[in-house]
Amino acid sequence: MLGGLGALAAAFDQPYLFPSVGPTVMVLAERPRSASAHPRNVIVGHVIGLAAGLLCLLVFGLRHAPPVLHHRPSAARVAAVVVSLALTTLLLQLLRAPHAPAGATTLIVSLGLLKSVHDLVAIGTAIVFVAVVATVLNVATRRRRSLRVDNPRDSLLTNAMRDVTVGREESVEVLPAQRVWPGDRE
Repeated sequence: MLGGLGALAAAFDQPYLFPSVGPTVMVLAERPRSASAHPRNVIVGHVIGLAAGLLCLLVFGLRHAPPVLHHRPSAARVAAVVVSLALTTLLLQLLRAPHAPAGATTLIVSLGLLKSVHDLVAIGTAIVFVAVVATVLNVATRRRRSLRVDNPRDSLLTNAMRDVTVGREESVEVLPAQRVWPGDRE
């Protein structure tokens, strides 16, 4: 998938490969049935990250400032980073669209690394490409059963606590890449 994205980046001279696409691909490959890997959450998460980062660049007067890599971060840059990440987290929680790699997209924009409209469109295009290709592959290989929206509130911790407090006896599916600890059911 990253190879295809890289080939498109080279062919069209676009910044389709950027830091947060790596963690997104990992979530889609490692946990295809999780709420974080649902295509809606992937796309919504990164769009919110892009918007929050850009909004904070505008609000803090950093739209045309050089990226943070070229100088020490100013108080305005630090504020833009903090506020944009908080805004991304809040909106993803409110929309029940968990996707942690979107936080990296927020930082990429609020740090000024990629901030032109051209860059932001390229990031959005890359995320849609990755979400669609991964979903098609995961459904075709039955790693993802359907496009049903999973309940993001049903995290592993929430389910574990509910199972302990309710005392339910359920079998747990263990994928080959997971380690089975002593005492775990197989």
